[in-house]
Amino acid sequence: MDLSELHPHVAIEVPGAARFQIADAVSRAAREFFIATRSWRLPMAPVAIGPGTRVYEIRTPADTVLVEPVYLQVDGTRLRSDQWRVIGANAIELPAVIYGHELSGEIAIAPTLEAEEIPDRHGYEFTDAIVSGALAKLFRIPSAEWSDMNLAAAHTEMFDRAKDSAAVRAENGFKANRTRRVRYGGL
Repeated sequence: MDLSELHPHVAIEVPGAARFQIADAVSRAAREFFIATRSWRLPMAPVAIGPGTRVYEIRTPADTVLVEPVYLQVDGTRLRSDQWRVIGANAIELPAVIYGHELSGEIAIAPTLEAEEIPDRHGYEFTDAIVSGALAKLFRIPSAEWSDMNLAAAHTEMFDRAKDSAAVRAENGFKANRTRRVRYGGL
């Protein structure tokens, strides 16, 4: 999904806002959303483990940065979350030399501010959240003709609720909502 598809949803609420302001607000909201929720997850490209190496660069798609590993494993054996830490934009450090052949796992990523696209699955699912985040930022601009702190607070609350909900769903593995079937027996 191209982030510019969200611009009309935002522009209708803030007439008079410049295109660059809308684009910046949408980009910042999308980045903040995916950092907070860790809902954009990908399998990590396997990294060869070198002898004596403790720092490994994690490759992420273009215009994205590593938020954190969801889990890491060496040759199929999972590492505990206290056995690594994120350093820099796309690197992790292991506190001790780990012996094995391959480091793999799953990573959570977020778009950079320069990113123009996010996956369709996430874009369409979280459109309302990202739009609310962008509007919260725009309504806070002082001395703008559309500035309104009450609307900013309302959109901030909607954005925060959407982030909390998405974060819980991400931790639960985005399990499908199950419909419970109820059978009514005869009397």
